[in-house]
Amino acid sequence: MTVSMQGSISRYFFDCKNRVEVNVLYSTIVYFVLFISIVITLTLTAFINTIRDWLNVPGIYIILAIGTVFFSTFYNLIISLLYVKQEAVKISIVTIILGVIQIVLQLVLVIQMEDKALAIIFTMFVSGFLQFLMFIWFSKSYIVFQFSAVKLRKSLVYAISQFPSDISRYIVSLADRFILNKYTSSSVVGLYGMGNTLG
Repeated sequence: MTVSMQGSISRYFFDCKNRVEVNVLYSTIVYFVLFISIVITLTLTAFINTIRDWLNVPGIYIILAIGTVFFSTFYNLIISLLYVKQEAVKISIVTIILGVIQIVLQLVLVIQMEDKALAIIFTMFVSGFLQFLMFIWFSKSYIVFQFSAVKLRKSLVYAISQFPSDISRYIVSLADRFILNKYTSSSVVGLYGMGNTLG
């Protein structure tokens, strides 16, 4: 849902002359991504039954997946900003904490729940929500009530050039799960997802 806009933060950060310009750039990108995310989320929600029937999976999978994507979308934006600001300590601490929580929760749920795929999807939803909270916490000092059409246009031009490679990576990562679910069972998908997380 970011339309690869996180790459634009890294690309245009050093073109900013001061903190004010950085804040305007970041806020502009966040507002745009928020708008796109809301539109996509509402559209997908309106077609939940169609998507459920097409993928042949329970509706709760789709609902949790949509929520996961919405919440986790913004995390990439603040991570990109912290990277270019060379705040490695913050990134490391947050990444370790979220990683440990995800692994522990995933192990517990996969072991305890009969529906292993639901266990994985629910874990991803919780992880996505925690990422959203981290985004809010670290972004509060960078978000301003300003929007720059010029910065948005430049950011979009760069982001669109990166979008094909980003989307292909996601498609490849999801394709194997759909194949496993189609020809085996959701339990196998859940176990596969757990192994992928631990790996």
